Amino acid sequence: MSAFDHNPSSSVATSVLIVEDSAIQAIMLERILLAEGYEVLLAKNGSEGLEMTRTLKPDIVISDINMPNMNGFELCRHIKQDLALQDIPVILLTSLTDVKDVIKGLECRADNFLTKPYDTSDLLLRIKYMLLSRDMYKDMSEKTGVPVFFSGEKYFINSDKQHILSLLLSIYETAVQNNNTLLEMQERIRGTNEKLERMVAERTEELSKEVTEHKEAEQKILKMNIELENRVAERTTQLQLSLSDLEKARDMAEQATKTKSEFLASMSHEIRTPMNAIIGLSHLAQKTDLTDKQRDYVSKIQGAGKHLLGIINDILDFSKIEAGKIDIESIDFPLEKVLDNVANLINEKAVEKGLELVFDIDKSVPKNLIGDPTRLSQAIVNYANNAVKFTDQGVIKVIIKLIERINDDVFIYFAVNDTGIGLTPEQIDRLFQSFQQADSSTTRQYGGTGLGLVIAKKLAQLMHGDVGVESEPGKGSTFWFTAHLGVAKNMPDFQMPQPDLRGRRILVVDDVESAREVMQELLESMSFHTQAVSSGQDALVAIQRASEQNTPFDIAFIDWKMPEMDGIETAKRIAEIKIAAKPKLVMVTAYDASEIQNHTQHLGLDKVLVKPVQASQLFDMVMRVLSDRTIHKHQHEQPSSSQEEQLKSLSGGRILLVEDNELNQQVAGEILSDAGLLVDIADNGEIAVRMAQESPYDVILMDMQMPVMDGITATREIKKIARLCAIPILAMTANAMQVDRDNCSEAGMVDFISKPIDPDALWRVLLKWCKPSAPLVERAQAEIEAPPAHQAAPAEIAPPPTADIALAAVLAKPAPTPVAQATKSNQLPSNIEGLNVVAGLRPILST
Repeated sequence: MSAFDHNPSSSVATSVLIVEDSAIQAIMLERILLAEGYEVLLAKNGSEGLEMTRTLKPDIVISDINMPNMNGFELCRHIKQDLALQDIPVILLTSLTDVKDVIKGLECRADNFLTKPYDTSDLLLRIKYMLLSRDMYKDMSEKTGVPVFFSGEKYFINSDKQHILSLLLSIYETAVQNNNTLLEMQERIRGTNEKLERMVAERTEELSKEVTEHKEAEQKILKMNIELENRVAERTTQLQLSLSDLEKARDMAEQATKTKSEFLASMSHEIRTPMNAIIGLSHLAQKTDLTDKQRDYVSKIQGAGKHLLGIINDILDFSKIEAGKIDIESIDFPLEKVLDNVANLINEKAVEKGLELVFDIDKSVPKNLIGDPTRLSQAIVNYANNAVKFTDQGVIKVIIKLIERINDDVFIYFAVNDTGIGLTPEQIDRLFQSFQQADSSTTRQYGGTGLGLVIAKKLAQLMHGDVGVESEPGKGSTFWFTAHLGVAKNMPDFQMPQPDLRGRRILVVDDVESAREVMQELLESMSFHTQAVSSGQDALVAIQRASEQNTPFDIAFIDWKMPEMDGIETAKRIAEIKIAAKPKLVMVTAYDASEIQNHTQHLGLDKVLVKPVQASQLFDMVMRVLSDRTIHKHQHEQPSSSQEEQLKSLSGGRILLVEDNELNQQVAGEILSDAGLLVDIADNGEIAVRMAQESPYDVILMDMQMPVMDGITATREIKKIARLCAIPILAMTANAMQVDRDNCSEAGMVDFISKPIDPDALWRVLLKWCKPSAPLVERAQAEIEAPPAHQAAPAEIAPPPTADIALAAVLAKPAPTPVAQATKSNQLPSNIEGLNVVAGLRPILST
């Protein structure tokens, strides 16, 4: 067997120390040697390799040259200078990029070189050779060094001949291998060159053809450029000729837009004027003595008129949105105000169909926001109107949740959930499009233009939100929209009860689960302990059990309309329970509170809460019941007095109604007179300016479109007179476009009342602006005491007249000369047989 066939695995494992700073190179060498049965030791640098060589004495060392701390030459020199280690063979790994590495290897007495990249078989062969020949070095004594010259420099080789011969042979072997490699590469390069030459020749021929083709193409392009330039010149001439046509078309489009706006404004005015008469006169007619059949007819006329007005408003809103005429306000407002408006507009319709309106407001939603409350309310109302329209039984739930809050910016989810007919996926795809409903049969059965959802979508987009619907046929629908709003900081927030009232126990009795859950959540957020039951019988059991456990309820909120045992019967049964501490009872209803009070007076139950229940209303009711004291309202809440009581403050106020339409004069005049206001009428703006200077008025109601002088001009003329500047002038007009409101505001009008006149809206505005300067009796006395301008003062001063004398004097006083033929007088009648006007007015005017 040849010595080179030696297998280290056949005897004791030979140890090999690998000194390599490259982890990848070290691992590759380690895997090769382990596969051959060698024991492998690893060192990261020369210093670590020298220490391991001294302690472990490996059979052979393989070292890289370039390493930190100590390179391969230094490591080899230290090993060969150590008598205990000098017999260990050292193989250096090199790239032979510098021929001086050979001299350095000889100087440090390296035993062999291995050139990178190395062949695995060559590596193993070198190791075996070094292991077999290492004994040859043991008996050789050191010889005198040999001086040599290399590259013009002198070196001193202190190696024996065997070392030099072995090293040179290894270098020669490497050179031969490299030479063979170079020859192979030269052959490959030669073949590649021949291939490239062929490719260049072929490509040269192709390029020659392409050049010829390019020259031909250039000629064609030049020809086409000339033709194109001729066409451009012709087209330029045509465009210049048509420029005037485009300008005319632009002018026509602008004129068409203006005409459309003017048409909408005109149609709005023309439609609203008779609508004002229809709705106003039907309102007045309902206040007269009518038979049941007549009252039914009038009620239906008024309902149809309001429905038609809703359609008109939708069309106008849609037109304004399409024309980009709607802007979103950014003002501070309480969310509860928006919900109050929704409740006022929706609750009555819901009650008429036997539906319950519920507000489910997440407690994380801020109570005070910054945005456009009118448009927010409009979007919710549009959804809620649809919900009422398409639901025959169950609950209409308004849901508000907080999606995200970043500092003072909130992203809020608004939804209206119903238990109505639901929608199919095909029907949903047709929603939120102009003049579209679910299908034609829906339109025939339920009516409507389909604009409500479109308007809600546009408003949501203006508030940087989106819309959507979730529905299944027969399982109801949830229409939602989102909006980005701000959080208002300088507004009063919800109050907490006094510490001694917190933790009180409250029972909620309601058969509607959603209404029950909402009220329970509101009460718990106010720090009260609550329990909710779904029937009157369960309420009796809960109250009895709470008394037995000595944890009685302080208050019981009882829904009126419940199956089996309604709220009235439940209250009676609670009164009959023999327990020490009975809860105070509050009746909750979605119906008119006055209706239920007739049933509860004999029970001593004078507290009624009207649904949908809002947080502040619920809080105030609990505080009144628990503390028996008046709770101050938040600044944004309306006073608790009824509208009829509020209107008493207007009695005796003088109003100048400026209106050219006789029907509108009659409607507005009678509505105002019913509230005890004294009304003078002017047929146009010119007459109004004259009358405002001749008589004192508390408020002027001004129409916009009138003959002789319109309302805008009349307002400006009145505002020019210093002593009349303080009189509030309110626009009361059928012109409902935003530009009309802007014009009224610029002219000096302080508020806007749209026709047809909504009495409730009219009273809200008048209560805000009308502050009667003196009661009617004082005015009567003033008129009696003040002598006419052409008479001298009396010689003796008569005693002040009594109220009866003053009234009689006013009634007996002849009517003043009309300002114009159309000017109306408000003199009280005094010649009606059997009617004592003075006696009749005395209790009113003395209040």
